[in-house]
Amino acid sequence: MKLKFGSLELGEHFICWPVQGDNSGHGGFLGAQRLLVKTGELTANNGSGIESSMNEKMDVIKVLLQ
Repeated sequence: MKLKFGSLELGEHFICWPVQGDNSGHGGFLGAQRLLVKTGELTANNGSGIESSMNEKMDVIKVLLQ
């Protein structure tokens, strides 16, 4: 389900919505998508300890884990 980063609750997992790009940097439909977890109002962590700044209006796909 496509939604905005700002609507996720802290601790929820997501991937960024794929966007057009150069396929070798940010964006691109051929690049790998990383599973992230929302850790703050405008931050996320990739599970390796790397924090990323996010935009509350960024399109994301919520991932449900069991």
